[in-house]
Amino acid sequence: MNDKTYMKELLQEIQSYKQEVSLMEVCGTHTMAIARSGIREMVPANIKLLSGPGCPVCVTSQGDIDAVIKLCREPGIILCTCGDMLRVPG
Repeated sequence: MNDKTYMKELLQEIQSYKQEVSLMEVCGTHTMAIARSGIREMVPANIKLLSGPGCPVCVTSQGDIDAVIKLCREPGIILCTCGDMLRVPG
């Protein structure tokens, strides 16, 4: 977002918030964007930014993918997953 006026107003609103808040980003891409943009330094101490476990695509091992593929060959097994996981090689 490139609207500097809006961003200044948003930052003031965030900095005026007094309650303790913890926000978790779950993907390494989010963590890197927060670091590169300086967001971590802009938020007040009462707002905690936590790096999460990682998105499934980033943290799922090839062995786990292989095990799921094997399991899916069993009768009656239905797999539900996010679309990005379908591109992870197994």
